[in-house]
Amino acid sequence: MSSEDIVAVLKQMPSSILFKRINREEVYCSTGFEKTFGITKLNGLDESSIMFFDSQSKQKAAANTLPFYIVATEGTVSQQYRVQTQCRAMNCHVEGGVITTSEEN
Repeated sequence: MSSEDIVAVLKQMPSSILFKRINREEVYCSTGFEKTFGITKLNGLDESSIMFFDSQSKQKAAANTLPFYIVATEGTVSQQYRVQTQCRAMNCHVEGGVITTSEEN
């Protein structure tokens, strides 16, 4: 399965899913995330469109504690964040990992 096929499948998911390619700024979201967080465009999001805050201190998460960074450097993430878009903010348990495809990008 190509990375484009994976993106197409993940975009259709009813769950709230964010995904991006490592070392790229563009972020994609599922229809579930779009509905939950009030995103009106599926394309054109980048890492600055979605903000992550420490769910306890309410402080903006440091760069080295952001879920995309943790997944890129450690392979997985599983922790609480306050996730904020232009339209909505809510506390979320964020889990993530790396999906590897056979094609070179």
